[in-house]
Amino acid sequence: MPVQMQPTNAQSPAGDSASIQVTLKRLGRGPLFLEPDPLVVDAGNFGVPETECHGRFSLRVSAGWRAVPVGELAWQLVPHEIDVDRILVAELRRETGGRTTKWQWSVPVGLDLVSTLDPVAHTFQEPNRASVLGDILPDRSIFEETFSMPWRTLSDALFEGIYSDIVFLRRDGPTRGGLCSGMARWAIARSLGDEDVPADRSTALRRITAYHGRQLCDRSFLLGIPTFLRGSPAATYRIVRRDLLRKGWTDRAFDVAIPKPWRKDVVRALIGSGHTIVPYRIIQPNPKSARVDVYDPNRPPATIDTPQVVEFDLEHDRYSYRQLVAMTQDDAGLVAARQRGYARQGSAVAAGLVSLGMRLTGWSSGRRAQSSPANEPAGL
Repeated sequence: MPVQMQPTNAQSPAGDSASIQVTLKRLGRGPLFLEPDPLVVDAGNFGVPETECHGRFSLRVSAGWRAVPVGELAWQLVPHEIDVDRILVAELRRETGGRTTKWQWSVPVGLDLVSTLDPVAHTFQEPNRASVLGDILPDRSIFEETFSMPWRTLSDALFEGIYSDIVFLRRDGPTRGGLCSGMARWAIARSLGDEDVPADRSTALRRITAYHGRQLCDRSFLLGIPTFLRGSPAATYRIVRRDLLRKGWTDRAFDVAIPKPWRKDVVRALIGSGHTIVPYRIIQPNPKSARVDVYDPNRPPATIDTPQVVEFDLEHDRYSYRQLVAMTQDDAGLVAARQRGYARQGSAVAAGLVSLGMRLTGWSSGRRAQSSPANEPAGL
C-alpha cells in the first residue's frame, strides 16, 4: 500500500548506519514519520571495502524513495510514497575504468502505528463476566431503544429468539453469555466522542447492552458482509492498517473466531461463537508478519504495558488469538465492520426473520443450552 510522505531536510549523515532498522511511525492523528530521521546510508551499509571507495558512485532506490547526496559516499533516503508491503532496496553503483560494480542493500520498512483509542480511558474497566457485573438478562425496554421494527410479530420473534440468545450475562446456568461486542463498540464510540463519560456504572452497562444488541441491526450486518465473505484475515488486517496510515484512527472492531462462509456449520457458528476486540496499535516488522495490540473486554484493564495481541501470518493469510484461534487453522475468518452500523437505533429485519423461522421450525441455536467456561465468556 503506497503511503505519501512529506520529505525532511538532511543536516548531516546519521553516523554508523550499518545496522539501520527503518520504521514508519504514527501516534494518533499526528503526522507519519520515519525512524531514524534523517535516514542516511553510506558505503558501509553496502559492504564496500575502503580500498574500493574510488570512482564514480551513484545510488538507485526503490520506487517511492529518492536518494539525496549529503556527504562523501553518503545519501539521505527520502520517502514520498512508500509501499509498506515491499522492502526498501538500494543499489550502489561504481563506474571506474569502463567497468560497473554493483552492491545492494535492503531492509524491511516496519510499522508502528498507534490509534487514538486509549485502551484505559475509553474502555469499561471491569471484565465481561457475570461474577463481576452481575446478571444481565434480556430487557424489553433496552430492546425497544435498540431497534426500530416494522411489525410487532417480527419484533416479538426477534426478542424471544436471536436477541435473547446473545444479549445476556449470568452467573448460573448452562451458558453464561457475554457482552463483548457491546463493550467493544461502546469503547470505540467513547474514543470518537460519540459517548459522554457515563454518570455511573449502571448507565454505562445499559449503553453497553444497547450497543451489544445493535450487532443484529441490518446496517451492522451489511457492513460486516464484505470482510466476512472475503474470508481473508490478512485483507481484514490491511483494512485496519490503511485506516491508521491515512487517518491515525480506526472505527473498526475485530470479530475473531468467525467461521469462514464456506463452512457447513456457518449459521450455527455465527450465533454460537465469536468474540469482539478492539485494535489500537499495529506493529509490522516486515511484509510477512504483524501483531496488533487490542482491548479485550474479557481481560481488562487493558494497558499499553500488558496488551492482548493478535498475531498475523500475512504470507499464509492466517492469524492467532489466545486460545480462540490457532495459527494452524484455515477455517477461522476475521470481520472488521465500521462503527456506523452500531451508532444509532435501527431495523433488524433479517435477524427478525431468522428468529421467526427458528420459532416456526422449532430450531434452536443451542447457545442457551451449551456450557461456556466461567472464566472466559462466549461473548459474541
